[in-house]
Amino acid sequence: MRTRYVFGIAIFALSMMTNAIDDPAAVKASIQKEMNGYVSAMKKKDLKVVEKFILANFTPEFKDTDSLGKVRTRQETLDLMKQNIAQLKSVDKMELSITSIKVAGNTATTSEHMVLEATIPSAEPTKTSKLSVDSIWIGTYVKKGAKWLCTTSKTTKEKVLIDGKPIG
Repeated sequence: MRTRYVFGIAIFALSMMTNAIDDPAAVKASIQKEMNGYVSAMKKKDLKVVEKFILANFTPEFKDTDSLGKVRTRQETLDLMKQNIAQLKSVDKMELSITSIKVAGNTATTSEHMVLEATIPSAEPTKTSKLSVDSIWIGTYVKKGAKWLCTTSKTTKEKVLIDGKPIG
């Protein structure tokens, strides 16, 4: 009888430790910390760190669906990011945050919001333009060991302006 009682306490303690590790606030903080590193690299236009971030935080099977429904692999997403970053003259402002999160076992679903303001080359050779991007997407993460890795991302809303005028 005593063995069953001790075993029950051990199971309860393990359950509490697992719940503490997978607490939505802790999962959100863990993912947000990684996002903050990505934002820092983006502001510096540091392609090597951006690539390192993607490879470390997105599963090899990662799929991204953009606002037009086009699906990209992790490598295609990385290549597009590199191309887009190379076109920026400067990143004037960038914010990336998790606005909501749901955790069920080893899976987390997030709603994420990004605001980007950047300077880009203008159609006129001696001028620049202001790029503004406001995006919302749903992310799905899986827990691998102690780390949460993104498996899918789907843009649900995106507004892109150049010099205050909508594009695409």
